[in-house]
Amino acid sequence: MRKAKETDYWDRAYKRKYLNSVSGVELNGLNDLQEISFSDGITAICGLNGAGKSTVIAAVKDILGVILTESDRHKLKGSTVNGKVVSEKKEIRCSNCTGYRLCDTGYDLDKIIYLDCREYQRR
Repeated sequence: MRKAKETDYWDRAYKRKYLNSVSGVELNGLNDLQEISFSDGITAICGLNGAGKSTVIAAVKDILGVILTESDRHKLKGSTVNGKVVSEKKEIRCSNCTGYRLCDTGYDLDKIIYLDCREYQRR
């Protein structure tokens, strides 16, 4: 993809109005991380090996109620994680405690699209 076309693509993705998003997650010291706020649209999580990128993703998956892998469960170590989800301009507070995940609120999890690049590398 040409550089100019790539820039156009990301500009459109950033300007797009998303009705549903995760606005933040509180990790409560898990992996020495505290609170992370996400901007609207697409968020890239970058860092060195061992910085906690996959821990953040595991925490977000857990507060939403997306199925966790064994690796995700290991990273979370049974810690309590809280978060905020914005759905159609309404803020929903979630936690990975039983009964407080986004899926427990009656939210349609089919609206959540989770892509794991590792799944595509295996094909």
